[in-house]
Amino acid sequence: MQNMLAAVFGLSLLTPHAVSAQRAWGIGVEVGIERFWGASGPLAGSDELALRPYRPTHFGLRLDRGIGAVRVALSAGYAESAVAGEYEGGATVFSEGFTLVEVAPEAAIVLLRLGAGGALRVFGGPVVRFWMPSEESARTRIGARGGFELEAPLGAWLSAVTRVHGAVGKSALETEDVPPGYEIRSMPSAGVSLGVRVGL
Repeated sequence: MQNMLAAVFGLSLLTPHAVSAQRAWGIGVEVGIERFWGASGPLAGSDELALRPYRPTHFGLRLDRGIGAVRVALSAGYAESAVAGEYEGGATVFSEGFTLVEVAPEAAIVLLRLGAGGALRVFGGPVVRFWMPSEESARTRIGARGGFELEAPLGAWLSAVTRVHGAVGKSALETEDVPPGYEIRSMPSAGVSLGVRVGL
């Protein structure tokens, strides 16, 4: 992953295209992975085992609009996530899990211009997640997410986008999902994604 980030950074410095790839409107697609912490744990305070969603691969679609120095966007994401009991050095993955759909409005500002059209941005906003267990109604969780976005132009209309983020929110689990002696906890997460943006 470090090599991938370095390659995208290099493109932002070497590609001789103007900022035309960063047109006012844009639509992007991405694929990434996310890791969760917390979610549940034993009442005794030991972190030897915790049940939580297990490292889902997510797919996203984002529509954005530049307004002056700010870029506002609305993104939608989809993932299938197993539930695992994670412990020091490993995890036991269970087949029953969640379908995850999320919607996230956000705003981003440029921290640094890189080369001919590249940009490093910081972004943030709320995120609404719908965790859907098999044969159960959706569980709605509202949280917050923020991170960094590196955009490198690949042509007049196309750019590569790398995003890293962190988020906080309530657990996807309910009390009845965990065994006796366990409690529900907050569920922070971190993720990374790669994608492309088409300027409109």
